[in-house]
Amino acid sequence: MIIDSRYQVLETLGRGVWGTAYKVQDIRTDQIYTLKLFENLDAETLYEKFTPEEMHVMSQLVQPHLSPVITFGNMNKHIYYIREFSGGVPLNNFVYKNNRLDLLYDIIVQCLYALDALHTHKLYHENDREKSG
Repeated sequence: MIIDSRYQVLETLGRGVWGTAYKVQDIRTDQIYTLKLFENLDAETLYEKFTPEEMHVMSQLVQPHLSPVITFGNMNKHIYYIREFSGGVPLNNFVYKNNRLDLLYDIIVQCLYALDALHTHKLYHENDREKSG
């Protein structure tokens, strides 16, 4: 599958309520990225959840625990964003063992730093927005 006449899907990384994340290759530059396509929300509905100002902040946010948003685009009636591809193992594959307690703490702290950076810039997950708002 090619998205927006530019990004060749190499594999599906995961699915969520709003859309799907893909590992893609830019056919113009051969660069590898993560592309999140909000296929379960049309652009109008997505703009109700994230204002253009919030989307701009996401693209300017620099934080070591977040993969930066490089750009936004659209395919048909749906918005997508491009991030650096970081690879690695998905968090849902982490298996807790007593001898890995330090690693678990490290993962939790990194997630909290990332959430703090987002919340500092008033970027919230939908459930967070309802509670804070």
